[in-house]
Amino acid sequence: MIYNGLGFDFSNLRSCTLYKKNRMVSMVFVIMFFTFLIISLVFLLIYLNAGTITVNGTPVDSDDPSYQSFFITFLVIMFSVSLFFLIFTVLSIVIKEKPYLYMDSDDFYSEVFYYIPKSNVYLTEKYVIKYNAFNRSSKVMTDTETIEKLFNKYIPWYGIMKYKLKDIRFKEKYTTVKVKYPRSYLTKLFKFSNDINVVPVSFTVSDTYTTAVSRRNTGLAKYNFDLVNRAQHFEIHPDIKKELHSLRETM
Repeated sequence: MIYNGLGFDFSNLRSCTLYKKNRMVSMVFVIMFFTFLIISLVFLLIYLNAGTITVNGTPVDSDDPSYQSFFITFLVIMFSVSLFFLIFTVLSIVIKEKPYLYMDSDDFYSEVFYYIPKSNVYLTEKYVIKYNAFNRSSKVMTDTETIEKLFNKYIPWYGIMKYKLKDIRFKEKYTTVKVKYPRSYLTKLFKFSNDINVVPVSFTVSDTYTTAVSRRNTGLAKYNFDLVNRAQHFEIHPDIKKELHSLRETM
């Protein structure tokens, strides 16, 4: 297969629990923390050096009460905002994420399925069942184009198995590879850990949309595998179970 050159093969994966952490959120918090911290430090230096400021075109010296009031209020607010973003940066890093995806195999029906609990989506190569919590209804989709789109959306390594790989680079601790998705402007950069347990124990994915006039990064996430090719423990939404039972009765 085209991805065997990476040193691992996702087709050997039969079951797993996958955890996802959105690193884009952490990056935003880090950027905001340093932005407000730098602004705070600049104004703190001005205050400590008793520099003159101009208010409405009028110079104000450090011994003016309004000068003291402005700087103290401003610095308290700015350092408080910096602290706020620092706390959320730390929390976004240390809080343990909930399972993003469960992969398991149904030997009776000879199929591998994926269940995404947050989105209430049950995926197989033949059909997809999606439960809509807003209107409390479920929908079964069987057309191949829709199934492929949903696999691309929810299964992060699907592109590695499906499409042509580019720019494979082997490093001491990780391997990187790019995947250009057909009929779209999307390119994914995968960074796989070289610590292999059937598949890499962790990997990151960076999404980039490139057009003739622009290039923008739209996502950065880290994934961690657990219980690889072992028994899984999870509950499927009751409405999906009902739909699944009805669907299999017709198979």
